[in-house]
Amino acid sequence: MRLARFGVVLIISVYLAWNTRGALTSPFTPDDMMNLYGAWETGWPSLVKALWVPSVPIARPLGGLYYLSLYSVFGLNPIPFHVVCLGLVAVNVVLVYCLLRSLDGSYLPSLIATLLFAFHIRMADLYYSSGTVYDLLAAFWVILLALFMLKAGREANPPVRRVVWNLLISAGLFGLAIGSKEHAVMVISVLTVFAFVLRHSGKAIGWPLTVCWVIAAVYTYFRASKSGPLASAPAYTLTIEPARVLTTAVRYLESLVLQPAETLSVLYMLAGSVLIAALLMTRSRIVFLGLSWLLLTSLPILMIPPRGLFALYLPLIGLWMVVGGMLTWATPRSWDSKPPAIVGVTCVVALCLTWVWERHRAGMLWWTEERSKNIMRLMADSSGIPLARGSSVLMRNDPFQTDEWTPLFVLRLAKKDPTLAVFRTKMEPSIEFRDTDFDVVITYGNDKAIRSVRFPRSAGPAP
Repeated sequence: MRLARFGVVLIISVYLAWNTRGALTSPFTPDDMMNLYGAWETGWPSLVKALWVPSVPIARPLGGLYYLSLYSVFGLNPIPFHVVCLGLVAVNVVLVYCLLRSLDGSYLPSLIATLLFAFHIRMADLYYSSGTVYDLLAAFWVILLALFMLKAGREANPPVRRVVWNLLISAGLFGLAIGSKEHAVMVISVLTVFAFVLRHSGKAIGWPLTVCWVIAAVYTYFRASKSGPLASAPAYTLTIEPARVLTTAVRYLESLVLQPAETLSVLYMLAGSVLIAALLMTRSRIVFLGLSWLLLTSLPILMIPPRGLFALYLPLIGLWMVVGGMLTWATPRSWDSKPPAIVGVTCVVALCLTWVWERHRAGMLWWTEERSKNIMRLMADSSGIPLARGSSVLMRNDPFQTDEWTPLFVLRLAKKDPTLAVFRTKMEPSIEFRDTDFDVVITYGNDKAIRSVRFPRSAGPAP
């Protein structure tokens, strides 16, 4: 059996490594630059304070600390950022497997459900862009919290000291989860369902759940107010309309099953029928808990404009719990004691999934590829341009989008100068810029490469 476990670990590792190949060498995306610049501008004290004080109007402070920590040590080198993100992906795979097993899932069904969670081609942002670190962090802390509460709830008569520790640890994990991404606040409702269904000891987790509910209420009050950090962002405005929620759910379902809307009408009915049948036929606690997780944690996401499928990274854990529960019900327990069957089935499932992902791999990051290349090109070219603090830069015919602020973020971060002024002829075409008014003029050619760098104001390189 030990050899079978090694084989399974090897299969999942190769599966994940192959499907995320090239991720470590991926460039920064515009979202990375925006997030990093925002964290750098906010600073350490405010980010740490916002992590534990809900009234501080700073969104997702733990993600900001991730950006600021790595930038302080490695600068604008994207590799360390991707190393951390891929590390979180791998750790989350292990944690999801542990969660499935702790809910009485069988060995082989839990492995198959874990494989489904490990990689999805429409979640490429999670593996190739560190801008989705918020989702990875939120899932990490939420799964840890769920595992901790499951373990704590099984103790019938814990001493007072243990109850206090349970309260402090659960409150800390919950605070880190909602400090990673706001929709993690819904996990407290999921854990409450878990406690009732699994008949956990009220003495063991009653107070921890109560404190987490208080934290959730306070957090929601400040973050949902008009002065909240995301209140003015249209992309995060909640719209409580059933039709809107259904439309958004359809968009996500299209991405999940890799099929356009016109071919999904039958799939909608089939998926709904399968879920209802699974709940009625299996009478499985895992299936019921998985459906609760999926529906409750996805609700706030379905109320905002649709994003990439990566936004459902945390909620879809519930779907894989349902799959694991159904397979546990349908698969004979005797299979868990047959190492060749475990390794063989895991390998076949991994190969089949990889075949599907390869068919849809082309152009999976098409919306950021060119813009990311422009960022790395500007970073490389600007490294050889000496700029004094407070200099002004004019960019002529640059390849960035008209309303894009990425060049400003890149140059200020590269030079670690928040006072650096950057002007672009593309952004303000009605203004006649004179080269002599600037310390540095960067001119791009038709091939989007820098053609010349001039120092007109100082008549030479800036000191």
